Order: sequence, then C-alpha cells, then structure tokens
Amino acid sequence: MATKLAGALDKYGYADHWAVNAWEAECKSALLKHVQKGDPVDVAAYAAFCWSRGWTTTPADGHGPFLYPVESSQEIKDILGMMVFECSPIAHGFQAAGYDIPKRVEDEQAFVLHWLLLIALQHGPSWREIAAKRLNDVLQAAKAQASDAETEMPA
Repeated sequence: MATKLAGALDKYGYADHWAVNAWEAECKSALLKHVQKGDPVDVAAYAAFCWSRGWTTTPADGHGPFLYPVESSQEIKDILGMMVFECSPIAHGFQAAGYDIPKRVEDEQAFVLHWLLLIALQHGPSWREIAAKRLNDVLQAAKAQASDAETEMPA
C-alpha cells in the first residue's frame, strides 16, 4: 500500500494534500468511488485516511453509501426499458394510496422507475416478486382508503 500511495503522490502531484484536514468530503467521495471501482488497496488507503482523522465513512451529504453499479444488470435493463404505459398504472396505485406524485406521465414514470430500481439494487433477481408484493400492499391500502372515504360520505 505504501508503494502505491507514494506512486500516487508522484503521478497525480498530490504532494502533502492528504496531510491537511480540509478534504473530508473529497476523501469520502474517493473512498466510495474506489469501492465501486473494485480496488481494495485504494479502498484501504482512503479508509485509513478517514480512520486517522476520526472521520466516519458516511458520505458527506449524509446519505448512506448507496452505489449505482457501473455495469448494467439485466434487472436494471428490464426496469429502465419500461414504457410509460407500463409505469402509469403502478403510479396511479401509489397516487390512490396517497403518495404525492404529480399527474404528469413523466413524473409518474420517473417515480416508478426510481422505486423499482431501489428494489432491484437491493434484491437483485428477486426484484419482481418483492415489487409485486409491495405494490399489492400499496393497492390494498388504496382500496381501504377508498372504502373509508365512501363510508364517511353523508347520504
């Protein structure tokens, strides 16, 4: 690791940039970049920089270390290939359940694609089954809300 760090000092001209404490956000960003890149030596180096200064490895923006893959999986391709007419009925179910989704097809499609991508990135090939179950729960909630609204209406 020491050899690689010394080489980076020369190659990128970092000089003593690593010795100052004003680069926490940059260090955390580089750590996550190298995790995704798959270089354990660089990951260890950036983790060591964080550790030596008492920084956590949580990204500076406060969000968890959620990484979007460099290579597209079949799950991602399937989701990003969904057409508006496939996404709109799903979005309408969420809207009926009380989710605040603007009633523009672009916004509906974006909501659904984002929702499905999060599931696929967390669960891989089983994303369809998990999404179907979650969607069913949303639709049941929408149905219950509609039923409650009907019983509350004066005759």
